[in-house]
Amino acid sequence: MSSLSWADVNARYLQGLCRRLRGSVRAGLLAVLGCLLGLAPPVIQAQTYAYRNDVFAYDTPSAAAQSVAWHASGASPACTNYPQGDDDWADVAFPGGFAFTFNGTSQTSARVYSNGIVAFPTDVSGFHRDYTSQALPITAAANPGPPAGCTLSAVPTNIMLVYWLDIVAGTANGTAGASVQYELLGTAPNRRFVISWVNVKLYNTTTRYNFQVALQESLPGINGNFRYQYTTGSSTGANATVGVQLTTSDYTQYAYNQNFIDTAVGTAILWYPANQLAGKAAEYRFDETTWSGAAGEIKDTSGNARNASRTTAAVVNTAAGKL
Repeated sequence: MSSLSWADVNARYLQGLCRRLRGSVRAGLLAVLGCLLGLAPPVIQAQTYAYRNDVFAYDTPSAAAQSVAWHASGASPACTNYPQGDDDWADVAFPGGFAFTFNGTSQTSARVYSNGIVAFPTDVSGFHRDYTSQALPITAAANPGPPAGCTLSAVPTNIMLVYWLDIVAGTANGTAGASVQYELLGTAPNRRFVISWVNVKLYNTTTRYNFQVALQESLPGINGNFRYQYTTGSSTGANATVGVQLTTSDYTQYAYNQNFIDTAVGTAILWYPANQLAGKAAEYRFDETTWSGAAGEIKDTSGNARNASRTTAAVVNTAAGKL
């Protein structure tokens, strides 16, 4: 279902559209939109990134994929009480010729957190130590703080929260077979750099699962798209934080402690520059395969956080999604 811009929404347009679609499921949905949108004026786009659900097409790491090297010790530069892929980090350099722009800056590397986060550029916040997910925005430095001999402690900036939880992605906590792998796929100028959490687990648990982020090749100075994907394993999204945070005022949260992962077919979330939504104050979609937010909630995916509510009880769940 395509999104509607504020410039297009007026009473006459909606009345005509509803007449043409009367009797269909979309008629009910558009009627809800008409009640929600009204004739409110546009607002300035504050968030840099927006999202939409995408087709699930997981990039299973190939034999050529490389694994990140976690720290053997928690001392500086690791600056953590739990190294070896627990509350740990590793820097990954992009291959020569691959360009990815994030928050207006062309990046040459990324810092990967074992706890399901990617930071740009080489991050000095020490937030890899924080294993307790929370709703965005993150407004405080990592807890626990830096161990003796370390000073890394700041509110993180320019981070992708792919699946923030207390994850073990190495040999810590008696773990075997867990890793974070990366590789460059595709053909220029449409390549993607894929970072995958492979066969990882939550601390002090045994169940394994997989997820990844794919960074799409982009032109210098133009923010690139990126996609989060989650397989059909045991992970559901419960307790995790998923989103993007550039600053404490520029962030977009997809989910926090919500069962958003489709355990039957997998889930994919495409992130893209919100300036593609120029002229829109909000964007509402009805393509979620599962959702466990507030009853009657309609999410604004534009990044403006203008979530709406159902205004009539006449709309019911459909086989392909929920409202």
